[in-house]
Amino acid sequence: VTFVFIERAIALQVVRLLSLPPETGPFAAGAIVAGMFQPIKKKANQWGSNLISTLVPTKFLAQGTRLKGAVVITDISGYTALSAIDESMAILASALVQREARAVAEKFEGQFVKSTGDGALLHFHSAEEAMCAITQLHSNLNQSAIALQIEGIQLHSGVHWGEFLKARDGDIYGTTVNLTARIADRAKAGTIAVSDELAAQLPTARFILHSMGLQQFKNLPDSIECLQWDGPRS
Repeated sequence: VTFVFIERAIALQVVRLLSLPPETGPFAAGAIVAGMFQPIKKKANQWGSNLISTLVPTKFLAQGTRLKGAVVITDISGYTALSAIDESMAILASALVQREARAVAEKFEGQFVKSTGDGALLHFHSAEEAMCAITQLHSNLNQSAIALQIEGIQLHSGVHWGEFLKARDGDIYGTTVNLTARIADRAKAGTIAVSDELAAQLPTARFILHSMGLQQFKNLPDSIECLQWDGPRS
């Protein structure tokens, strides 16, 4: 939370000092500042995790609350290749995803669980809130990337519904989370893949989904029907 307030304060000063346009200025300044803080936050998170694991018993960390809801995992498509070409741009793109993911989680009453480096893990109370959030995240990232003149940045995401364990440290675990990650891997750049269990809870008039057919995932005995969201209707 402290980092968020510091980033916002510095971003406002950047907009003012550089006389950035009100339409794109906040996007640009926010992403630039977030990119600057990304390595610092990563080190701070690592330090905090190491400290917790040292001081707090493992049994205590494993305890938590069992919840049922929509789990969302999103990643930057081609992040490894982007890092090899332009590491600073990759860090900026990652920071941009974290900022926008936190924003949509707050807007749709969900929870930003953690950064995954080149993406984010979130969860929501309802399937519709989850889809509203992730579709808006895709849209917001495109707009922010254009404002920053970043080309070729796209997300691919997965959404699944089920039970999971929310641990005392705020992280979430379980088969639902693992399966969401595998569903996300099946999504193409710019698209969102969802399980049929999640899709069954969505209003069909709002989200147009196309069948991806039965998907077989490693270590799972049964195939799962998945569907894909390609973008807003034209």
